[in-house]
Amino acid sequence: MLDRRLRPYAEVVLNPLACSSPRWLSPNTVTLIGLAAGLGAAYYASTGDWETALWLFAINRAADGVDGLLARTRERTSDTGANLDVLADTAAYCALAFGIAAELELWSAAATAALMLVIQMLVRLMTGAPKVETQPTWLIENGELMVLFVLAIVFPERAEVILWLTALLVAASATLGFARSRSRS
Repeated sequence: MLDRRLRPYAEVVLNPLACSSPRWLSPNTVTLIGLAAGLGAAYYASTGDWETALWLFAINRAADGVDGLLARTRERTSDTGANLDVLADTAAYCALAFGIAAELELWSAAATAALMLVIQMLVRLMTGAPKVETQPTWLIENGELMVLFVLAIVFPERAEVILWLTALLVAASATLGFARSRSRS
């Protein structure tokens, strides 16, 4: 729900990055760089280095914004790129949930959140709506997930509640997304 509202502001901030990037840097490469940063955030969360985890997560989220902007400005959008973006986002969020769990021993909360994220990803891919332009409004999107994971990193003593809340919201979102897709067909 936040994504559509925040997108114009995010593009103002991220547009200089996209415009100044070298021509050889493809949107899919930016997606993979973002995934690497997300996996790095998960690693540092697992060691309790919350500050480094937060910085790497910020790089992950910035790359997630730049890849799509780069694809649109260079007219290189594709279903493959959109699907890679959804897969990379899901992998980064799941890894971060497990990174937090490794440090704080919150395995059931992390596993449930990760499972719900995977289910939502599958619903998005099955309904053919990985692109923001064609997505229905989901109850929880990247903007909300970003806020929840930042809160889990900044307040690790509250991470268990935040991960359970994430799981609940993502499950509700996936259910609503699936129901909407079924009602359209």
